[in-house]
Amino acid sequence: NVLFFALEDTPNRIQSRLKRFDAKANQNIGFKFEFKYQPENLILLQDIIQNNKINLVVIDTFSRFFPGADQNDHVQMVDALGNISKLAQDMNISLLMIDHHRKQQLGYSNDPIEDLFGSTGKSSQIDTCLGLYKDGGEYNYSLKMVSRDNPDIDLKLVLNPDDLRFRLIDDPNKIDPKTR
Repeated sequence: NVLFFALEDTPNRIQSRLKRFDAKANQNIGFKFEFKYQPENLILLQDIIQNNKINLVVIDTFSRFFPGADQNDHVQMVDALGNISKLAQDMNISLLMIDHHRKQQLGYSNDPIEDLFGSTGKSSQIDTCLGLYKDGGEYNYSLKMVSRDNPDIDLKLVLNPDDLRFRLIDDPNKIDPKTR
């Protein structure tokens, strides 16, 4: 069961995307379009996760989930992410947080950790960081992963604009079988 905080989207946009994905109505994905993190909201979030037997929480995007937070303030970032990370660990769920990279003119480096917008305090709280980068051409991308527990990877992908799915164009044997 998935709880998806689509904080930069509308219900109509999500519905349109799900149709393009050919998502089935019986898939267990719940959407929330408004939520503002405050420490006291952790109890509400915990109740939602427990009552709906949620296994994965997706937060899109960091900035909308933590409104008003100073992303350049190391202490604020460690505190905010520490609380939500602890909740995920205590409840034994997966947490996927979507964030933006810094803009290219501000030191874009093609490294997902170094490209996080704001303080490095964000990166101190994550286990794995994925970065999706345009890689020449309209639909060509690179997916880069930096992880505490797995080897770094850099995969070449192509986006199919009809169904919005990425396809691997690299040699699949390039991926360590232990990390698949």
